[in-house]
Amino acid sequence: TFPGCYTNPASLTLDGDMYFTGGDTLFEAASGNTIINNQSTAAVTDFVTTADSIEFKGGTLHVKERGVSIATANGAVTINSIDGDHDETVTIDAGAGAGIQADLKTFAAIGVYGSSVLTAVTAQNSIGVQDVRIMDDKIINSQIDSVLSDIGASAIKTGMLANSNIIKLVSKKIKEYKIQNLIVDPVMVSESGDALLEEDAVSSYVRDIIPISVLVTPNILEAEKISKINISSEQDIEKAGKKIIDLGAKNVLIKGGHFKGNFSVDFLFRNGAKLIKFKKDRVNIQNTHGTGCTLSAAIAAYMAKGESLEFSIRKSKEFITNALKNSYSVGKGPGPVNHFFNFKNHNEL
Repeated sequence: TFPGCYTNPASLTLDGDMYFTGGDTLFEAASGNTIINNQSTAAVTDFVTTADSIEFKGGTLHVKERGVSIATANGAVTINSIDGDHDETVTIDAGAGAGIQADLKTFAAIGVYGSSVLTAVTAQNSIGVQDVRIMDDKIINSQIDSVLSDIGASAIKTGMLANSNIIKLVSKKIKEYKIQNLIVDPVMVSESGDALLEEDAVSSYVRDIIPISVLVTPNILEAEKISKINISSEQDIEKAGKKIIDLGAKNVLIKGGHFKGNFSVDFLFRNGAKLIKFKKDRVNIQNTHGTGCTLSAAIAAYMAKGESLEFSIRKSKEFITNALKNSYSVGKGPGPVNHFFNFKNHNEL
């Protein structure tokens, strides 16, 4: 480590390697002193320059502490934590528009505390899914025990459960911890059309986890796979919904967002009760990445607050509609929704 770094140019170019190893470090820019990490209790080292750009040419940036940030006069890029003063903050992770990251944003926005269990890691962006790594059963089991034996859960939602073994394991743990409010989002295909579920795992959904859920939230494609009914009309949706109820589901919300028209209509099927349709004006925008994850997470959040199923769905439809209206145009494909639409000006935070 070294006590200080001084730079006078309008921009900084790195041709070699740069190391951040912790401790107090002073960086002085051309316009005057900028002291970063001058608190003796801090265990991170940050780098700030008044230059408009920082260019890394073939070197390697080595970060050995969490929460290290690099800031320029035009904004901030944060490494290993979620922070920054620019409209677009980059984290060392993929996409961040769907999956657990979307779920946790939704929980926070609605005002409940969220914990997570990783079952798979995807290399994913707005264009598609480039790679997938599925967690082994042992670490999934340990994560569930760590969360539920200490923090507990008023409601749980599932997302990507990539294969039959994981579905069976999750089902077993849900029963073991006597979870009542289980919302199953049967993630099978990403927004970009990439498969996220092994073909033979659909039967495990039907057999092992749908019957113990309070709600299943398939989109049109997922409803087709579960019910084995081709859907091209509202009448087909009604047939598929009734079929999934017959397969053991207590409640089924089939999302009609993939249909065309002026309205987005979701269909709630309940065992022994009348069909309910949730209708909202369609938001005509391509930034739909993470909509399914966000809707199911919102329903789980409202149910964790003690709200009824119907009320939770209505409030969640409002939430996802506003998140779509304030979505981000990020990347070359469909961008993510904005979970924090209530904070239109980031200074309000």
